[in-house]
Amino acid sequence: MAKKKERKVNVSGKPKHSLDVNRSNDAKKESRSAATVRRLKMYNTRPVRDRKGKVLSNEYQSKDLPSTRIQPDRRWFGNTRVVNQKELEFFREELQSRMSSNYNVILKEKKLPLSLLNDHQKQSRVHLLDREPFQDAFGPKTKRKRPSLLAADYESLLKKADGSQDAFEQKYGSSVSAEANDEEGFRDLVRHTMFEKGQSKRIWGELYKVIDSSDVVVQVLDARDPQGTRCYHLEKHLKENCKHKHMVLLLNKCDLVPAWATKGWLRVLSKEFPTLAFHANINKSFGKVFLIH
Repeated sequence: MAKKKERKVNVSGKPKHSLDVNRSNDAKKESRSAATVRRLKMYNTRPVRDRKGKVLSNEYQSKDLPSTRIQPDRRWFGNTRVVNQKELEFFREELQSRMSSNYNVILKEKKLPLSLLNDHQKQSRVHLLDREPFQDAFGPKTKRKRPSLLAADYESLLKKADGSQDAFEQKYGSSVSAEANDEEGFRDLVRHTMFEKGQSKRIWGELYKVIDSSDVVVQVLDARDPQGTRCYHLEKHLKENCKHKHMVLLLNKCDLVPAWATKGWLRVLSKEFPTLAFHANINKSFGKVFLIH
């Protein structure tokens, strides 16, 4: 193996390159001074940064850590957002007045207590205390010794079911048509395969994927039959589960109906959702600019 060459040490103290700091500070026209070399090295130094670009350390950066003392204020230990019942009722009324129109958009929804402002659907009361007071069920004056069931055992339940069946047949048996009593009174429903197109779970899954990834949903309606081409299930889903999303009705094929019919449908549908009249044509398109903007 070849022997490695030993690196020679500069014993004389004379500079061997132009960026050597050991050179003298004597000002010469041909060579740099030590101050010039230190200044040029300062230009090349850069701070150490992380992946996000934040400065971690610098050559002339102070190593002292900042003070971590927290101001002794009771605001740090109290409730930050507090509202009384009167203000909450006022906000609830204002929210209902704004949300009644589909043309209004609520900004900064994350800062609004929508769970407190929304009135939950009133549940139907059972009126259990009216049927059986608390004193009759518990306490020294209790009257109920066993659960109040319709039947105590299986035989009594079977007799009650037979009695209700006989009462139903006596009441509604005469209204049943004579064909239902015949052996061939029932037949299988024959449905054309054309009505099964577009009703698969895969297509509905793709539809919900598009809805989840969209902020504005455009529902295209046929101007000849707008009510027949609407998807009320989709509109109900957006109102109940996706309140932050918006729907726009697009009245397509306006050239196939009279102008007065288009104006009438725009006036009717605009009460529910923002509606635009549209005519899809390469040469003479109508409503494209309003849809984009």
